[in-house]
Amino acid sequence: MMKMLKPLRRSPRSRAKGFTLLEVLVALLIFSISVAALVRGMTQIVKQTEQLELKTFAAWIADNEYTELAIAENFPAVGEKKKTIEYASRTWRVVEKVIATPNPQMRKVEIQVLIADTANLSERQIISVTSFIGNNS
Repeated sequence: MMKMLKPLRRSPRSRAKGFTLLEVLVALLIFSISVAALVRGMTQIVKQTEQLELKTFAAWIADNEYTELAIAENFPAVGEKKKTIEYASRTWRVVEKVIATPNPQMRKVEIQVLIADTANLSERQIISVTSFIGNNS
């Protein structure tokens, strides 16, 4: 005679559907790591955007200073000038160095644009531009 096999009985606990505590904790760990990476990436993007903004403003300031020297009626004298200007709600320091060249009709101009670094109570250079100006007169 053939015996009939009884179906295996499962305990009521094994029939419950859902996640175990371990599965939930692993999922939370994965989620928290991905959120931390996302926040870190966003922070880097914000810092890079701020740095790009500072460099753009500094380039505009240097360009304005060079243009003022180039269109001035007098040939720029050899020497160094420092000045502080307000631009884009920030205080900038501009250092202009006019240097003699072997050609007396040309001057080398170095313009440095700095901004105050409030965290270190110092200044940091944002951009430095070097160009030449000819005597128009």
